[in-house]
This record gives sequence, structure tokens and C-alpha cells, in this order.
Amino acid sequence: MKKIICLIALTLMFSVSTHAETQYTVGLGYQYGGVLGAQVAYIDGNNKYFASLGLIGAALGAQRVFGSERKHSFGVVIGKEELTSEDGFTLVTYNYHASGFNNTGLVFGLSAGVKSEDAGFYADYNGTKTDGVVMINIGYKF
Repeated sequence: MKKIICLIALTLMFSVSTHAETQYTVGLGYQYGGVLGAQVAYIDGNNKYFASLGLIGAALGAQRVFGSERKHSFGVVIGKEELTSEDGFTLVTYNYHASGFNNTGLVFGLSAGVKSEDAGFYADYNGTKTDGVVMINIGYKF
């Protein structure tokens, strides 16, 4: 998992053009590194590449805007969060940008995919357990 995250980070660093716009967001959910986190993103046209650091996790992802109003985006996110997915998660994302993809304001999202963990919050599984996960995300872009 660490090798995949490093490879994606390097790919994102070299694929973002010099015309990219930087955007900062704080929020709750896996897209923001877990319970509460911050996200830095580079928006290059219709694409957004981001890295998030939360209180108990981290994530990398990409999204693509669609629709004429530029308020909807789909994407992917991978990362790790210590309470419920210490071996990592891989999710597809949908976000609704209330003020538009490039503008400041609220972001509401839904993520779905898989997460892996060695132990639950209350019990030890004696191995890795992989489950499906659906999570609501909410954030504010500055």
C-alpha cells in the first residue's frame, strides 16, 4: 500500500501543470484523512488532484468535474485511517460543490469502496479483515 501511495503522489506531482490552481479544504470523512482533516488540492481545468492529512489518517486522490454548471465531480481516493482502516482504503467518490468546482464554499460527498483492517475498534480479528464501506463526507473549501 505504501508503494502505491508513493507512486500516485509522484505521478500527481509531475502531471499537474504550472497553470494549476491551489485549493485548501477542511472536512470530515475519508476524503479528508479520516475523522477531521485538511486537504490541499491542485485544480487543472476539469481535474483535481489532492492530498489530505487528518487527525488519524492520510489520503491521496483525484476527481473530475462534469456537467455544465461544474458542481458535480467523480473520482477515486486511497489512504489509511487508524481507527477503522489501518491497512488502507480504496474508494470511488462523488462530490457536490455547492458554489462550483473552483469556488470557495461547502462540499458534500459520498464515498464507497473497500477498507482493510487488522483489528476492529473492539476486537482483534487475528488477520486482516476487508469490508465494504460507504461514507458521507462534508467539507469547506477556502
